[in-house]
Amino acid sequence: MKFIKNFILILLFIFPISNSFGAMVTFVDSFQVSNGTSAGTDRAGLADNTDKEIGGVQFSDDGTKMFVRFFRDQDGGADPDTEIYSYIDQYNLSTPFDASTGTYAVSCELNHGQTRANGKPNHEPFDLNFSSDGMKFYVANRNRDSENSDRNFVYRFDLTAPYDISDCSYAQRTENLGNFINGSQAGDSANALGNLNNRLQGVSLSNDGKKMFTLMVYGHVLEYDLSTAFDVTTFSLNLNGGMDLSSDTNNPQSIEFSEDGTRIFIANHTNHKILQISLNAPFDTSSYTVDGAVAFNTSSLGGVTQMRTVTFSKNGLIMYIGNDDSGGNNKDRVHEYNLVCPFNIIEGTCPSITTGDRTGIAIAQIEVATRTIEHSTDTALNRLKWIRRNKDNQNLTNLNLDLNFTNQMLASLTKVVKTSATTKKKRKNNKTYFIGAKEVLLLAELETQMFLHLKRLKLMQLQLEWINLPKIMA
Repeated sequence: MKFIKNFILILLFIFPISNSFGAMVTFVDSFQVSNGTSAGTDRAGLADNTDKEIGGVQFSDDGTKMFVRFFRDQDGGADPDTEIYSYIDQYNLSTPFDASTGTYAVSCELNHGQTRANGKPNHEPFDLNFSSDGMKFYVANRNRDSENSDRNFVYRFDLTAPYDISDCSYAQRTENLGNFINGSQAGDSANALGNLNNRLQGVSLSNDGKKMFTLMVYGHVLEYDLSTAFDVTTFSLNLNGGMDLSSDTNNPQSIEFSEDGTRIFIANHTNHKILQISLNAPFDTSSYTVDGAVAFNTSSLGGVTQMRTVTFSKNGLIMYIGNDDSGGNNKDRVHEYNLVCPFNIIEGTCPSITTGDRTGIAIAQIEVATRTIEHSTDTALNRLKWIRRNKDNQNLTNLNLDLNFTNQMLASLTKVVKTSATTKKKRKNNKTYFIGAKEVLLLAELETQMFLHLKRLKLMQLQLEWINLPKIMA
C-alpha cells in the first residue's frame, strides 16, 4: 500500500513537467499598428492610408519594445511619390511582449539611397531581423530595373544604442543576390538570373552573425556564410546548405528561427499558413524535416487573410503574425497567439523532456525545498536566539493574546504562556526567563513548516529515485 501511494504521488508530481497536448496555438488578440485605409491607429498625427502593408515585426530581448516595418511609405505610394522610403515604427509596451499594450514612440526611415537604373526611386522591402545584440537590423529588398528584371539586396542599418531606432543609419548592403542563388543543395531557380520571379522576400541571421539565410519567392531557403560576423558584404553561398520548400510554400514572405536555431518558421502570404521546419543542427539547413503547417485564416485563429510576417517572444511561448491592410482588412494589425510549448505550432512535435531534463528539474526542486527549510528554520531559531539574548527583559510578549489550540500539547503550552505573563520563576543563577505567546506560535509554526518541507523533500527524493530507476535496473 505504501508503495502504491508513493507511486501515485510521483505520477502527480511528474505530470506538470510532461509534454502537453491539445490545441497547440490559441488566439489572444490583435493590435492595430497603422491607419491603412481606416483611421483609428494609436500613432498620432498620421492621415488615413499611411504606413501601409505591415511586412516585419520584431521585439527587443526584454519585450518592452515592438518594431513594425511597412512596405509602403507614409504617403501611401501616391503618384507623384513625395516620399521614397518606408518606415519602421517603434511601440513601447507597458507589459513585455503584450502587443496590445503598445504606444507609438518613434520611427526610422529606411533610407538606403538605392534607386532604379532609370533614376526613379524603388523601395520594396521584405521582412525584418535584428542582430543578437540589438545594434543592427536587416531588411530584404528587391530593386526592379524594369518590369522583367530584378536585383535583390539585404540592407543593414546600424543603431547607436541597442534596440533604439531613433538614430538609425544605413550601413551596407550585399551585392545583387540574384546572381548567387544557384548551385546549393536547394537546387537552382527555374527562372533565368535577374528574372522578376527570383525576388528576395525574407532574411534572418544566426545568433553569432556568421550565417545569413534568405527566402526566395519560389520557396527556396538559401544559406550564406559571412566571413565577418554580421557583415553582409562578406557573404558566400553555402553549397552544402539550402532547402527546396517549393511544394510547401505559397508566396512566402518572412523567415524566422527559434532562439536556439533548431527550428525555422515561414509565413506564406497566399495560403495564410505558417510552415514549421526542424533542423538536425542549429542554423544548419543541410539536414531538416518539414513538421507541417497551420492555416490562420479561420475565425478561431484570428482570421488572418493577408499574412506577411511571423515572429516570437524570447521564450517562444508567444507567436505574432503581421496581417496587412489589403484585401478588405483596412488596417494593419499584429495578431498575438499563445503556444503550448516553445517555438512549436504542430501537435506531436513539442521538444521532448529527456530523463536528464527531469533529473535536473527534480534536483533543482530539491535544492529549492532544502533552502526553504533552511530559511524557515533560520528565521525561527534567530527569533529564539533573540529571546535568550533579551532574557532579562520582562516585556517579550503581548499580554492580551487569547490562544485557543485544538492540539492538546499546544493547549497546555497556552496555560504556561498565560502563567508566565504574571509569574516569574527563579533559577539557580537568579535569572528570570519568559516564553511569550509569540514564541509559542513561532515554535508551532516552525514545527509545521519543518513537517511540510520534509514531506515535500522526501517526495522529490522519491521522484528522483524513480527517474533514475531505469538506469539502476539496466
